[in-house]
Amino acid sequence: MYRMDLDKLLFVKEKESSYTKRQYARLRASLALIMLFACTLYIFIDFQNSIYDYMAWYSGGVFFAFMVLYLNRKQHYKSASALLLLVTNILVFAIASSNLVERGGYFIFITLALMGLVLFYTEDKRLGWFFSSLSLGLAILAYYGNFKFFHTQTTSVTLIHINFTINLLIGLVTSVLILNFVIYISEKTEQNLRANKQSMEGLLYKLGKSEKRFALAAESSKAGIYEYNIFKDTTYVSERWKFLLGFVKERKLEFNLDFFLGLVHPDDRPRVSDLLHESVELGKAFQYEVRLKNSKTGYRWFMDSGSVGFNEGKPEVVIGSIIDITERKNVEQELRIKNEELLKANKELDQFVYSASHDMRAPLSSLLGLIEVANLSNDPDEYPKYFDLMTRQINAMEGFIREVTDYSRNVRVDLEFREIYLRHLVDTCVDSVRILAQNENIDVQVDIHPELMILSDPTRLRVVINNLLVNAIKYHASWKDDRYVKISATVENDQCHIYVKDNGMGIEPIYQEKIFDMFFRASTRSEGSGLGLYIVKETVDRIQGTIECISTLNEGSDFKIHIPMVTQVVDVNNSG
Repeated sequence: MYRMDLDKLLFVKEKESSYTKRQYARLRASLALIMLFACTLYIFIDFQNSIYDYMAWYSGGVFFAFMVLYLNRKQHYKSASALLLLVTNILVFAIASSNLVERGGYFIFITLALMGLVLFYTEDKRLGWFFSSLSLGLAILAYYGNFKFFHTQTTSVTLIHINFTINLLIGLVTSVLILNFVIYISEKTEQNLRANKQSMEGLLYKLGKSEKRFALAAESSKAGIYEYNIFKDTTYVSERWKFLLGFVKERKLEFNLDFFLGLVHPDDRPRVSDLLHESVELGKAFQYEVRLKNSKTGYRWFMDSGSVGFNEGKPEVVIGSIIDITERKNVEQELRIKNEELLKANKELDQFVYSASHDMRAPLSSLLGLIEVANLSNDPDEYPKYFDLMTRQINAMEGFIREVTDYSRNVRVDLEFREIYLRHLVDTCVDSVRILAQNENIDVQVDIHPELMILSDPTRLRVVINNLLVNAIKYHASWKDDRYVKISATVENDQCHIYVKDNGMGIEPIYQEKIFDMFFRASTRSEGSGLGLYIVKETVDRIQGTIECISTLNEGSDFKIHIPMVTQVVDVNNSG
């Protein structure tokens, strides 16, 4: 609404300016006609009195008067004013310096000085003062100088009185004309000022209401407003903008584009810089998500939107706003993680159902077959062999159920971080597999400082160590005499590194990238479900650690577990 009022006010101002130019054109034309009339009158008077010395000058005055009228008609106002003043000053100076003072030619210099100031008042004040000073200077030179452009003829007293009267009348009429013009323009200007004042007051009132509405809208949208002046390379920002980025204490905050780009996250800076420069060059509106540095809370996510304003075809200003979208981005990130976890869970569930049904059916089918064979046997001496085979199938199924239970517990049970003496936890794991190791003649060695304490989930860490120990024992190298499994730990850079190393069968290079996949079996000797190392990897991930494996076929495997959140009680790297 107020934009329409502003356009209307600008239209009125333009109309007033055009009106003033027309009034100046009329004044200029009137002065040229007075010059034309005066020169023509003097030609007539001198001709009647047989005076011919000034005829050429008066004729030149007539010619240049027409030239002024022509230039004025073609709207070459500045040239017309300059020509009028220059010719008139020269003509009056030449005649006044050669005539008697009594003829009153010096009156014209006063009028010319006023003409210089008035004609150039709105166009070029310096030229106005120049011509005014020129008139006064020529008047002094004509009076005190000894310049004689013409032969002075003896004239009658009557003719001198006529000349005096004409010059006085020309000076008075011209001065009155100029003064009347000045008064008229002043009154018109005063009327326009009063009208414009009322219009401006109404416009300012509407603008104030609009600013209040805009401020309320900006505040309700939680947006920080900014205005970037491209020519001056300076930026003005609102109080909300300063609050969003932690500049609350700054009363007045103005900066350039480089300062703003310095607030942008280094990873986002090239993208934002290219986008802003492209928007300025092409005049496009922009909207993008960016991380900006808050001086108090660090980097936060913002939506930056804006548009480019042009002036005479050139980009002049960028006006935009920022809105904090950190919470939304966090929710999006959480949803993305949940979706990825859901996709992974669905994929694993499909694979789990397929493989689990097969792995559970196999020992059950074998068990049913052994029972049927035992029922058909009439030799009691064969029963222990069948019972042993049945026991193996039951143990296999029990191990599979245990692995499924470990997997379920890892996924569903919340983390419970506690202080753990790592040596004690590993010793309990070793004790649980000691019989298996002794049956296969495997030496299990533990090299961990007794006082090493870490902060982790003991249940999950126990699952990891147990599975790695069972895996190392299960896939030992039966052809080797010095079979071993070594467990050690070191502390470095706020992490505990646990190593489980064996000299067993090892893993072929083509399988090493898949050993942590669900239901993957790397060896034909494998009797397990293929869940063991998968559970190890998932469990290590849950306790915020990482695991890697370096293995050589027929030489052994080296598993390295890296767990954060370590409390170093003593120099644990010097084992005791």
